[in-house]
Amino acid sequence: MRWPKGRNTLSSANDLASVPPGQHLFIDANIFIYHFTQSPLTAVCTAFWQRVEAGEILGSTSVVTLTEVAHRLMLLEAIRTLCPVLYDVSVMLPR
Repeated sequence: MRWPKGRNTLSSANDLASVPPGQHLFIDANIFIYHFTQSPLTAVCTAFWQRVEAGEILGSTSVVTLTEVAHRLMLLEAIRTLCPVLYDVSVMLPR
C-alpha cells in the first residue's frame, strides 16, 4: 500500500475500511480496544477484524501490544465496576 508523502500509518476509520485485500499490517492496541469497548470506532474495528478473520487482510501484533490491551481492558473493567459514573467517560478518553 502506498501512503501519502510523509505518512506511514493508518489515521482514520476510513483508512481501515480502505485497506486493500492481501495487505499485511501490524495491529496496534487501539484496534483491539475499540473492538472490545463501546466507542464511535467499534463498528469500524469490528469490520476490520472480520476482514482479518476471513483472511482478506493479514495481520500481526506483538506480545507487548497484547499486554497493553490486557492492561487497558482491566483498567476499564475496574473503572466500570468501582466507578460506574466514570466508565462512560473513560472509554472515550484518548490514551
